Amino acid sequence: MLLFGWVFILLSTPELWSQTNNEKIQLSQEAYFDWIVRHHPFAMQANLVIEEAEAVMRRARGGFDPKLEGEWDQKFFDGKSYYHLAQGGLKIPTWYGLEVGAEYGWTDGIFLNPERTLPSVGQAAFGVTANVLQGLVIDKRRADLQKAKIFQQASEVERRQVLNDLLMDAGGSYWAWTLVYNELLVYEQAYEFSLERFRGIRESFIQGDKAAVDTLESWIQVQDWENQLADAELKYRKASLELSNFLWLNKEVPLEVNERVVPLLLADLTVLTPSREAVQINLDNLGSTQPDLQLYQYKLASLDVDRRLKQDKLKPVLQLKYYLLGNGLDFTPDENGNGNGLGLGELFGENYKVGATFRFPLFLRKERGDLELARLKIRDNSLQLQQKQLEWGNKVESYFAELENMSGQIDRLDSMVDNYRSLLEVEGVKFEIGESSIFLLNSRQVKLLEAQLKLAKVRSTWHKAQLGFDWASGVIGR
Repeated sequence: MLLFGWVFILLSTPELWSQTNNEKIQLSQEAYFDWIVRHHPFAMQANLVIEEAEAVMRRARGGFDPKLEGEWDQKFFDGKSYYHLAQGGLKIPTWYGLEVGAEYGWTDGIFLNPERTLPSVGQAAFGVTANVLQGLVIDKRRADLQKAKIFQQASEVERRQVLNDLLMDAGGSYWAWTLVYNELLVYEQAYEFSLERFRGIRESFIQGDKAAVDTLESWIQVQDWENQLADAELKYRKASLELSNFLWLNKEVPLEVNERVVPLLLADLTVLTPSREAVQINLDNLGSTQPDLQLYQYKLASLDVDRRLKQDKLKPVLQLKYYLLGNGLDFTPDENGNGNGLGLGELFGENYKVGATFRFPLFLRKERGDLELARLKIRDNSLQLQQKQLEWGNKVESYFAELENMSGQIDRLDSMVDNYRSLLEVEGVKFEIGESSIFLLNSRQVKLLEAQLKLAKVRSTWHKAQLGFDWASGVIGR
């Protein structure tokens, strides 16, 4: 299954590699990240946050859905119809604390409560219910909708946060894999060089030009490099498996990196440390790029909606209701209030029902306590945001300092590697003419290898620091 999955990658995604002369397939960090974003289960789970936000928004909008209501009640006893009540209607909530309603009722019965008596043809009613104090500016329905909009905006940021952290972890494995591969190449070169030298010395010994001890010492060096090469191959195998933890095919099939897939050569990668001005721009924009900080800002916005709702609760409840009544479906009253043709100016002076509801707790202890708790939550979140801004800013500065330091080391180590290589070449010439020993020649080679390994490690560390710089700035998953 793993083999099939990787073959699928090779056949279907040519952007993942670049072909080299030795038939190797080079996997870049960009292509690696692109594959993870499209196929890793965590990346797919991050998309669920977007769908969750859409569901929350749909639920909040449901608070403003029109509602059909109906009621039917009848009492029949001892052969008599005591009462028969039926009523149905439609209520439409609106944004500014108004609820528009339309209803139709019909009543009948010999023991009907007089206040429930309606015209024989029934009665239609149309009107509004208004909150004129508490609930005029904001209420729970509007608060839920505003918070749902905030959550919808925050969901995209949360998705970027998941990708930002996922790619940071994946990038660490990528550069560890790249380092051990480049170290493996150094050991392979050292082994091949020593083996070739051993063969030359052995041939010289057969011809009587070199001592037997030189052959023995050169062979011991070959064996030493062979052991170190085997260790390097094992480390590379483990790093490849670690890298494979992030490679999936369609969320279901795990993929494994095979021997044909290799990273890029560190020496071929550009090392370009950002300028101080670029770092300052990142720091200035951190609040709009770092997902962690943005989520705190969205949480503050949501808490502020709660605060405004709690503050509105300090107002008295005053609800006014006005309904225009009809004779059946006829809303045009005559001088007796039964229809037939008065003008619109007199329409609201006939056949109506009005009402008012008032409530106000005298001490407001619950309301004042809720408001204070809401303010404390905002204060707590603001302090956390300030601390996070400091922490993320220091992380950006820390990675930048590491980039600058590693950049200087790379320049010096590049020069050192060239110098050690020149010394090895000179020592090889001196050995050929009998002015040096195999011991000195091996020592020169060891020094060159140590410098090459150190250079590879510093180059890898620089790229990991660059990845960390982008992660702290919040721009990996963008």
